[in-house]
Amino acid sequence: REESRGIVLFFSRTGADMGRLRSASNERYMMASADVIGAIHSVGRAREEAVEGRRNRYREAVRKARKEVLREKQCMGSIVLNKFYMAKLREQRASEQDLHQAEQDALETDTFVKELVERANKLGERMRRRVKTSWR
Repeated sequence: REESRGIVLFFSRTGADMGRLRSASNERYMMASADVIGAIHSVGRAREEAVEGRRNRYREAVRKARKEVLREKQCMGSIVLNKFYMAKLREQRASEQDLHQAEQDALETDTFVKELVERANKLGERMRRRVKTSWR
């Protein structure tokens, strides 16, 4: 797994009170903000890896089921009458539904992460504009 590192820069107006900027509460706030930005970045990568893993497991389950049906060359009637095979198919269907639900949950999480990223970007843009106007 690849790690990434970065740096977060905080800018202030030229006339800003340095005492307030260097206060313990403001420094804690800036450190926590940097942690949140890093977490947002790492969640996106971890989510992509998890989704890919789920897709691969789903494909493998479908491939195995198809292979088993083709290997045994059973007709539909014998499959339906075989209670053990039907139980196995029900279990596979339930696991597929669990995978689908997990993907839906991941999409909701992805939407939340995207919203956080958009908010962080807007905040960064506002900060950039504020710094730019304070230098005039």
